[in-house]
Amino acid sequence: MPPIILLILKIIGITLLSVLGLVVLVVVLILFVPIRYKVTADKERGEKDPIGAAASVSWLLHIVSAVYEYNQTNRGLVIRIFGIKLKSAGEKELERKAGRKKHLFKNKETEGKKIKQKKEHRKEKSSVPDDEEYTIYEYDPGADELKKTDLHADADKDEGAGEKNVSITDRDAGAGEENISITDKDEGIREEDAYARKEKPAFADRINDRINRIKGKISSLYYKIKNILTNIKEKADDVGYYYNALTNDSGNREVIELLYKKLIRLLKAVRPRKVRGNIDYGGDDPSKTGEFLMRAGMLYPLYGTGITINPDFENKILAFDVMLKGRIYLCVVVKILAQLYFNKKVKRFIHIMKKENA
Repeated sequence: MPPIILLILKIIGITLLSVLGLVVLVVVLILFVPIRYKVTADKERGEKDPIGAAASVSWLLHIVSAVYEYNQTNRGLVIRIFGIKLKSAGEKELERKAGRKKHLFKNKETEGKKIKQKKEHRKEKSSVPDDEEYTIYEYDPGADELKKTDLHADADKDEGAGEKNVSITDRDAGAGEENISITDKDEGIREEDAYARKEKPAFADRINDRINRIKGKISSLYYKIKNILTNIKEKADDVGYYYNALTNDSGNREVIELLYKKLIRLLKAVRPRKVRGNIDYGGDDPSKTGEFLMRAGMLYPLYGTGITINPDFENKILAFDVMLKGRIYLCVVVKILAQLYFNKKVKRFIHIMKKENA
């Protein structure tokens, strides 16, 4: 083979291997580099004091991070990649609106300046007074003088004549309206007479209409009750089907045990590694405080000695300062999901739950 072809194949092979190695590196980083999370919540003493909370997630030395805050000053999600904040759709829309307003303000300002300059230019150009602009001078040879004609006065005369004509037509229109109103009254009187002459429906017809309405209501109520009973029967059949499928089938019981074990394993993989905090609680009644301590004792295996509970049997208070930290390995989550997805008994169980042929 010619050396040039071998060189091209060598470059293509190196490029493909580099891309493949890069893909494998990214997959390994995603699966085996943990996602770290931290949740904090606090509240001071006092009923009116607000609750503050924050949750943060980071990956690969904070190259990718997300922080959600909920307090009086900040409420929202902030995502950063390599320290650069990603803007949300709402922030981008606000920036667009601000840019449009600024652009419109600039345009209005420039237009205002142009109009002002035009007005000043017109004032400088016009040296004739306003009254003189509407005045015409004509030479009369008989009198040997200039005649002055005022256009404003002629225009006022024409307007006065137009108003007189309009007033005459308005009178005619008023007379026409009176005639129309008279005819409308006559028509209304005729319609009232015709309506009075109409005969009322017979008593038997009204009774039949009332009976038909009652029959319609009874039939609609019957169908509603029938539909409700049919739905109850279908639900009861579904409950019986699922109960028999979960209790009488040994394969389904094994799947339920497997799902329970995998769920416990998944919770252990994502549980917080560090739990720290203090809780001050007091109810209206000492019995409520005792009930709270009983429920907190049931959850003791989850938080252990990290959280200290301070009961108050005399005052009604609620104050806390809690912090949770942990990490999640995606390789563990993917492993658990893959084991469930490729399990034949789990697939059969899903088909049975969907009422499909196993």
